[in-house]
Amino acid sequence: MNYKMIWRILSMILAVEAALMLPAVASCSLFQLDTYQEPDATLYGSIIDAATGEALPGDIVNGTTLKLVEHGYADPTPTYLVVKTDGSYRNTRLYEGLYTIQPDKRNFLPVDAQEIEIAGQTQLDFYVTPYIRFSNVSITKEANTVLATFNLEPTTLDAVAEIALFASDQASVGSTVNSVSKVKTVGSGVLASRQFKIGIDVADNSSYFKENKEYYFRLGARSSYSGALYNYAPTVKINIGEFVDDISRPGVFFDECESIDGWKSQGTLTVDSSEKTQGNASLSTTVPKNALLFFERVLSKPVDAQVSLEDGVLAFDLYVADLDAFGWGLGDAQIEITSGGKADVCELHWTFLADDLNLRPGWNNIRLSLASARKTGGTINLQAVNYFRLYHTKLNSDATLKIDNIRFYEDY
Repeated sequence: MNYKMIWRILSMILAVEAALMLPAVASCSLFQLDTYQEPDATLYGSIIDAATGEALPGDIVNGTTLKLVEHGYADPTPTYLVVKTDGSYRNTRLYEGLYTIQPDKRNFLPVDAQEIEIAGQTQLDFYVTPYIRFSNVSITKEANTVLATFNLEPTTLDAVAEIALFASDQASVGSTVNSVSKVKTVGSGVLASRQFKIGIDVADNSSYFKENKEYYFRLGARSSYSGALYNYAPTVKINIGEFVDDISRPGVFFDECESIDGWKSQGTLTVDSSEKTQGNASLSTTVPKNALLFFERVLSKPVDAQVSLEDGVLAFDLYVADLDAFGWGLGDAQIEITSGGKADVCELHWTFLADDLNLRPGWNNIRLSLASARKTGGTINLQAVNYFRLYHTKLNSDATLKIDNIRFYEDY
């Protein structure tokens, strides 16, 4: 407890004792002995990017704070100021005096503490270096997706841990104030020339987004530097308009599954025009219990998937007649793509269980992130993909699968 508070309490005690000793008519005036002065000094300022001269935005909740320690006490209790979303701060209830002020939690590199005499209206700006800067930022709505494209400039050698797009009906939107978010792990160093894409499908989140209403969207990126908070691009307000019915990104076909030409299977392979998800047909096979290869395709002309390893998705539709026909031990089922024309050469592969793909009897929409795949036999050339295989090594009985609509697209 500091001397100002002690003096105030002592003044009140003296006033009360005096009031008890004198007639009631005089007691009111005796309370005027409390001459304690309320704190009325103001400290204000901004956290400013030293390179751009612009205020550094952050989070209003669990964001950057300033630690204030008033001089003149043996064991002072620090005061903490919250920096607002726009990078500014203000406190109008401080005592005049000498203080040491240091940014505490922060989204910028450590800076030295400042000693400053606070009296009246006192301004103190901190010129800092953010962990990450944004450039070439664009946030627009395309069909049902609010899509952000941008570049990053890390200011340290630390990896970029993750990028994110946050959405809210509050202008203070960020990592701690949002109703919908999309977060993608990066986990690597970043070149300034690398363009990032990330998006939120508003139709998929229609429980929150309402047509023809405005919402705030904000890009964030977090460094792997210990204790780093999110850095942000400017907030954008977008009217999301109307949802588009049944919109999907078709991407680039690996195979439309309209013909058995070029396909192999250890079962009876047929074209099925009655069960399909696009085009005129799907491919169907029934594999006997002692076999394992369901579908294998080698392309004579490789496909340019037109996706990146970071954001690319292999997608296809898979019909399962009976889940009980399959044993589901770890590693029993595998999906592969390569640019080597055969298995295990420049390969990406995914081993899976039924629950991993949320498989159900009937048609299933399979989405496999290329970034999540395991690699075998060198680096795949995504501009020349020419091989696909799906197999299962432990069948309980003869099993029927159908496949359709094999394609690549980027998941923003």
